[in-house]
Amino acid sequence: MSWYGAVEYCNWLSAQDGYDPCYTVNGTSVTCNWNADGYRLPTEAEWEYAAKGGDLHEGFTYSGDEVMANVGWYAGNSAGYTHPVANRKPNGKGLYDMSGNVWEWCWDWYDEDYYDVSPQWNPTGASNGTYKLRRGGSWMS
Repeated sequence: MSWYGAVEYCNWLSAQDGYDPCYTVNGTSVTCNWNADGYRLPTEAEWEYAAKGGDLHEGFTYSGDEVMANVGWYAGNSAGYTHPVANRKPNGKGLYDMSGNVWEWCWDWYDEDYYDVSPQWNPTGASNGTYKLRRGGSWMS
């Protein structure tokens, strides 16, 4: 699924569940209403916080364990395809598949220097760039 497809899905699901959509889409221009109550993609900082186990900050190499095969599907154990969610161990926040199976799109544009200039709390990502971020890993890598 493309990043734009993920954004459109967030808006569609928000409408289905009676929430205000977060995104305004005008061609390839997408803006986020951070005050809307609908579904949205996580920022990179939110994704990393969740993957690390939140306040628990488990300190593992992967989300929930030191051994990738215990927490995610990847090229070494997937047999070349995706798997149903929650068939591996969750992290300390009860989140599954943060280190494998499928990549997750984030709201942010890629900017390797962003954290040098970002707000310390709740950064929402660079305002422009060439590539949108994805995190987590996949069944084939």
